[in-house]
Amino acid sequence: MSTLPTPRPATLAELRRFDTRHGLPAALGVLRRSLRPLELARVLGAMALGGARDPLRHLPASPRWTPDTEALVRHQLRAAVRLDDATARALRGPAWPEARRQRLLLDVISATGSRFIEHNVPFPTREDWRGSTAQARQAFIEALRGRLFNAQLEPAGIEADAVGFDVSACRFVELCAALERPYLASMFCEADSRFFAEHTDLIELRRSRTQARDGAPCDFRFTLRG
Repeated sequence: MSTLPTPRPATLAELRRFDTRHGLPAALGVLRRSLRPLELARVLGAMALGGARDPLRHLPASPRWTPDTEALVRHQLRAAVRLDDATARALRGPAWPEARRQRLLLDVISATGSRFIEHNVPFPTREDWRGSTAQARQAFIEALRGRLFNAQLEPAGIEADAVGFDVSACRFVELCAALERPYLASMFCEADSRFFAEHTDLIELRRSRTQARDGAPCDFRFTLRG
């Protein structure tokens, strides 16, 4: 009988370790490849100047989400908002129209988001998933909710080669809307798409709608490849 991993709920300490070991190196890699040395220095300087201020401090907590979940989501989003602010201050002029700046921001969030999925989600092997019982698969998906802490997941079918769930609420979407930066939420969605398209040959993701883009439940549908 195959054994599936038992995902534990994410913690702030774990997210901070991820930032140091994987998130920051991935973000710096994108910035170094995309910016000239002076531009990079300006962005990093702007990040340092704004680092002590919490850009989410004025947003109220939501009763829909637990305090632990709120802290985890805000930790992740805070870095993206700070980078958004820093690039807006540091990258100006004809060489940096808003569309180009947002493409850079998307590349950073996609790179760090892909790393986060890689290190945060304990994907079972193809053989273990197919060899497990229906009860074991259900238990794995239930436990996975603690790792995908920004979303409220509603199961939509669990089979030997496929898993589906709908996201009925997303705290990223709510907070980005309150910040009047809905484009940031869409960038987190794009990180999901890029990871499954470019960084794994195990699972295919299909998604026809998202909370960020369509204002409707995200329909995540995962299929084993091969």
